[in-house]
Amino acid sequence: MASVLCDVTLWLEHAKEVRALCEVISDPEEKEQMLVVAAGFDRIAELAKEQAMLTEQHHRSTHRPARAWRAQKRRARKNAAPKARRARLS
Repeated sequence: MASVLCDVTLWLEHAKEVRALCEVISDPEEKEQMLVVAAGFDRIAELAKEQAMLTEQHHRSTHRPARAWRAQKRRARKNAAPKARRARLS
């Protein structure tokens, strides 16, 4: 299960909601603070996207050698079977 922290759409949705609230607020200082909060949510979304990419790269790099190793073992077993059969027949 993916972490909520890595959910890019969640953070972008929060930023969108905060910006919608800014339209209702009349006090300029409060509006500025809310825009800072929205920018923070945007930054979290960027970081979540980067984290998701790094996690995907990590999974690719760690699983590929294991698959190659298993394929090599399968080929070795497959090649060994005919040799063993020939040895028994001789």
